[in-house]
Amino acid sequence: MNKIPSNGKHNSSTDYRRLYQELQEPAWVIDPTTSRFLDANGEAIDQLGFDLSEVQRMDVTDLNKAVPDAATWRALTHAMKLGDTVVYSADLACKSGDLVKVEITLSHQLVNGQPVFLAVTRSQT
Repeated sequence: MNKIPSNGKHNSSTDYRRLYQELQEPAWVIDPTTSRFLDANGEAIDQLGFDLSEVQRMDVTDLNKAVPDAATWRALTHAMKLGDTVVYSADLACKSGDLVKVEITLSHQLVNGQPVFLAVTRSQT
């Protein structure tokens, strides 16, 4: 785990990563423009069975059956401003080929001056 610098100043990237890595629910960090996964916590990796390097080569359309293409991603996210949150249901594709029914809370955040989406999923089964 990354540590906060000893000079007493907080590194917002480190703090933010620690926050979602320690969540007890699956969490995904997503590039708002490309929908590519930038990071995921251990719960997210366990939920779908992919390893982190596999996830980082994917985008939302690869896993989320409610978002089958880039046009759907843009329709879902284009009006979201920093701090906005959208909640919706979806089926996510597991590495095994199974689908997991989830509720997704998607929030628009700013980390180190860069916009990202944080998606937290909750199983609906």
